[in-house]
Amino acid sequence: MTMRTRTALAIAFALFLGAARGMAAEDRTIPLAVEEAGFAPAEVEAPTGARVRLEVTNRTAAAIEFESFELNRERVIQPGQTAAVYVSGLDPGRYEFFDDFHHQRRGALLVR
Repeated sequence: MTMRTRTALAIAFALFLGAARGMAAEDRTIPLAVEEAGFAPAEVEAPTGARVRLEVTNRTAAAIEFESFELNRERVIQPGQTAAVYVSGLDPGRYEFFDDFHHQRRGALLVR
């Protein structure tokens, strides 16, 4: 095998690894609505280690505050607005979230 062939194979392999990493890093979008009765759905699932984009839509007449101590996230969302909340690299488990302005509205992200 010539030096040129080895170099070409090394470059092709590096490009393949980079493309594989890029595919693995894609966001998994999970729609989540906040309604007067609570989060809909109340529980959502994501695979272990995935990069997750929670797309939170406020369908109430007042501002809400998406909050999770376990996810270390906090976001105020105005009525009719949608906000993205990103989390990644989560271990298996249950990660609870709630509306800090209306504590009865609760939900959870289940990572498996």
